[in-house]
Formats: sequence, structure tokens, C-alpha cells
Amino acid sequence: VEEKRKVTLSEVRSAYNSGDLTSVLDRLAGEWASFPYSKSGCSSEHCGSDCRHNTNGNQCGSGKSYYGQGGKSQSEMFQVFDQCYKIHSGQVKRALVIGDSQVGGNGGIEIEKMLEGEGYYVDRVGCVGATTTHLLNGGKSCSQGSDEMQSRDRDYTLKSYDSYYDNHDLVILMAGGNEYKGGQVNAALYAKLQSAEKCIVVGLIPLARSDSAMVGAYYNSQEEHKGKCSFVDIEENVLVEGTHNSVGDPHLNGAGGEVIADLIDDMIGIYS
Repeated sequence: VEEKRKVTLSEVRSAYNSGDLTSVLDRLAGEWASFPYSKSGCSSEHCGSDCRHNTNGNQCGSGKSYYGQGGKSQSEMFQVFDQCYKIHSGQVKRALVIGDSQVGGNGGIEIEKMLEGEGYYVDRVGCVGATTTHLLNGGKSCSQGSDEMQSRDRDYTLKSYDSYYDNHDLVILMAGGNEYKGGQVNAALYAKLQSAEKCIVVGLIPLARSDSAMVGAYYNSQEEHKGKCSFVDIEENVLVEGTHNSVGDPHLNGAGGEVIADLIDDMIGIYS
């Protein structure tokens, strides 16, 4: 961008600090079609002499996309710049919520809502069928119903934990349903959780699982390897009837997700 559109980082910073990004956006609008262009000019390749898009008739320029492709307003772009600046300058708390389908489903959704209410910017990675080894190393194909960062309900290939973790202030791990019969977590992944300032491990959700001995062994492994992380012990808390999708299905519904989010919220309160 600095070479092609002749916009320096110092100019972006100066415009941001002044509260008006117009001069920067105008120079970048030719590069990214979603950026608004404040002037009356427009792309002659895509728009007519009246600055209307040749195909869809959208306004070109005059506060809209230079190419007539829609996009964000100046106020929306300022909000995006503002959020990015605050995140990368450490002014906004950041949380990584990572796990299996419980994170990709209602559990993760409700945890994200709660964290946003607490002022966190949330990155959420929920991979259907993932084990803690998958979450450590990546490489697993995550089916539809999986979430990755700000993308929802999509197919993707899971990246390694190190690819997702970026000095987040808080990391929450919720996984185990795909590996509990082995009785062991991946100790190397749990060791990596310790790098975050705050970390929380959510215990295996046991409701609708009849093999209590294996569930107990897995809980013991979680407790053994959690290190400094706080542990949300679901067996010691109440998951009442109606918090799961159906009998025999351990996946949380919206009510169950709220129960987990409230327990984590209490844990964050203890941290504070």
C-alpha cells in the first residue's frame, strides 16, 4: 500500500488521531472496492459518466465505493480502524476460545457473548470432532458446523494452536468429548495454555454419558495437567435437564451454553 497508493503508516496514524480518515480512505478506495470514496469522481471502467455502476446502477464515489460495489461507510471504516488500533496497541482485552463442537456450537456462542459483554475481543475456534491433539497440531478437516475466528459454520482445515494464539489475555479450552475414552488429555497442549496471562479449562461435559469411569479418568487428567489454569468442574456444578439438545446427545443447547458461560464469568470475576 505504501508503494502502490503512497499512503504511509504515519499518515494513517495522523488521520486516525484526528478522527477523520477521509484523506486516507480516498487514496485507498482504488485498491479496495469496499472502501468509500468521498469525491464525485469514479472508475470510468466500471461506472458511466453519471457515476452509476454500468451493471447494477449503484452510486460510484460521493461517499460510496469508487467502483460502485457497495461497501462500508466512512463511519463504519473508522470503527474498524479504531477496533484494530486498540487491539494491536493493547487497549482491548483479547480472548481465544478454542475446542471441539461444543465451542463451535451453543457453548462457544454463549461464551463469546459473555466475553464481549466483559469487554473482550473474541477469537473463537470450534472444530467438530477435534481432540486436544488436533487442537495442538492442526491438520484436521473441520466439517460444517465448525467456527473459525470470525467465520461461522464453515468447512476448514484446523491450524496449529500456535497459529491461533497471539498473546491473548485469556484462553479458554473446552474439549474432550472426542477423546475421553482414552482417559488422557494432550499434555503438550495444556502446557501451551500456560503462556496466556489467564487460562481456563472447562471440564468434560458428562451429561448423557453412561461410562462414568472413563469420564472420571479424563477429569483426573484435566486436573493433573491444567497447571495455573482455572478449572470449571462441570461435575461439581449443575447441568439440569433441558440444557442439552436431546436425551443421549451431550451437545449443549442455548440454555446449556448460558450455564457454562455463567460459570466461566464467575471464574473471570475471581481472576479480577
